[in-house]
Amino acid sequence: MLVRFFGFLREITKETEQELDAETPSSLLNQLSRKYGPEWDKAVTFPGSGKAFLGIICVNERCLCEDEFESLKLNDEDTVMIIPPLKGG
Repeated sequence: MLVRFFGFLREITKETEQELDAETPSSLLNQLSRKYGPEWDKAVTFPGSGKAFLGIICVNERCLCEDEFESLKLNDEDTVMIIPPLKGG
């Protein structure tokens, strides 16, 4: 599937998009956490929350609710957009 990164996530991944393979959005986030380590985790999770994702994930231009992260099955043809949490005031 095509995974597109936005905002400062592009600085972490050093790419605007990648071809990746994952079964669910949750497994995709875990894969990215393993690949990019603490820098990724610090950018997209609430401090002290473990792995609570703060950004937005859209699959085929439809934004997901957090309860879909585990249940939605991803396909090779999907386009996943990962939008980081907004920062600033």
